[in-house]
Parts: sequence; C-alpha cells; structure tokens
Amino acid sequence: MTKELSLLMLLLVLAISTCAQDEVTYVTTGDYAKGLYNKKSFNRLEAARQLALIGEKSLPELEKALMSGQENPMWASIEALTRIGSNAVPVLIRGVQSDNVRIKEISCTALQRIGTEASASLPILYQQLKSDNASIINAVLRALPSVESNNTQLVEAIQRLATNSNASIAGGASNILQYIGMKNRKPNQVPEGTDKRLADPQH
Repeated sequence: MTKELSLLMLLLVLAISTCAQDEVTYVTTGDYAKGLYNKKSFNRLEAARQLALIGEKSLPELEKALMSGQENPMWASIEALTRIGSNAVPVLIRGVQSDNVRIKEISCTALQRIGTEASASLPILYQQLKSDNASIINAVLRALPSVESNNTQLVEAIQRLATNSNASIAGGASNILQYIGMKNRKPNQVPEGTDKRLADPQH
C-alpha cells in the first residue's frame, strides 16, 4: 500500500505541475512589439518600457515601429530607444536618413534626449542642415545643443543659418544661439549689450 500511495502522490504532483505550466503565459519580444501599436497610450508606453528593459534584442522591432510612419507607434518606439541610449543610436541615425520628414523629426527628438552619448550621429545631423526643408533643419537645430560638445563648431554651423532667407530657419537658428548663450553664461555674468545699471540691483 505504501508503494501504491507513493506512486499515486507522484502522479498527482506531476499532474498539478503540468497544469500550472499550461497556464503560464510566455511573453516574447514580438508580443511586446505588438503593444507599440495598441490604441491605448498606457499600453503603448508599457510595451515600450518592457522593450527598453530587454535592450538591444528589441532594436529590430523598435526600428520597424519607428519606420512605420504611424505617429503613435513611432512615439512609443522613441520612448524605448531613448531609454536604451547609445546602443539605439544606429537605429536613430537610419531614422534621420529616412525620406520621411516626420521620421526624421522624431528621430532627432530621440537623439536630443540621449544627449552626448549620441555623438556618433553628429555627421548625419550636420549633413541634414543642408536640407531645404525648414522642419528638418529646425528639428536638427533642437537636437544639436544636446548632442554636440564642441560649442565652437556648433555655433559656427548655426550662425550660418541665422542669416538664412527662410524666416523659419533663421528664427530657429537665432533661438538656438540664444539658448546656447544662456546655457554657457557664467553665474552673474551680464549679457553683452546689457545696461549694467539695469543688471546691478544696487544701482
């Protein structure tokens, strides 16, 4: 009886174990990638978070979403690519090189968020400044101050655009130059051309 009872118990344990395994849901990278296209914003962001945790292995799926040209999946992919950081830069470079203006703009936004770790993208970003599309140029201008650590090269490139005949491009360049000046100003430094009596509260 003891052997029969032991065998019965063993079979029961195996049966329970099999049932438990059958109920487990195995989530793959592909499953999370589908979430990037979900109608609900929360689900898209959660999918992006999970793909960012997976890291480099999720890059092909994230690139597909970026290159889809669909607004919501593109932004969801950017959330993940930004979190992945420097390893995602090659994907974003291809985004900047896309023929789709919107993909270019959104890729520039991601590079801006990543910052100097995205420095490998600088040659492509500077190349895009030669575009005749104001939207592309302004997207690149917003990204460059975060990505570029060489202020001299950056300012020279932007100064040339500040005199552009296109008012949108010239205005965007002027705004970025002003931002760079504010960012690099030392504490209590008075901007050039400012009346010192106005800058000094004791006067």
